[in-house]
Amino acid sequence: MNWKRIVVFVALRLIPITLITVAVRVYFKQEGRQGAPVWLIPASLIVNIVVSIGVFALLAYLQRERTFAHVALVILLSWLLEYPLNVMYARMVPLVWAIGLLFVMIYAAIGAGLGIVLRRNDSFEEANPDFPPSI
Repeated sequence: MNWKRIVVFVALRLIPITLITVAVRVYFKQEGRQGAPVWLIPASLIVNIVVSIGVFALLAYLQRERTFAHVALVILLSWLLEYPLNVMYARMVPLVWAIGLLFVMIYAAIGAGLGIVLRRNDSFEEANPDFPPSI
């Protein structure tokens, strides 16, 4: 196991998500706010999805051995480390936080699949420099 890489990718996933969650929470706590703008919640959701898929794709692209073990550990650690942020700070219902694991797994499957396809495409081009043949 490459623990340094696992820690880096957990941080790469959590830092942007934490910043967005805190920004949304601070916006709601400001005095005089009657409601959130229409774009705020979907924007934070889109950032979460894009960051998660991108991080898992990059991890799968770079990690050539035991890719799925590394992806699984990043899933588990990042999901567990989201508990204080989501449940204690943002006051999310613990059941909703638990269901969030399903979404993180979906993002990981999409991202890891994308990273593996890109990695295999690169290795195919390296192994076959004259493909496609010139006509």
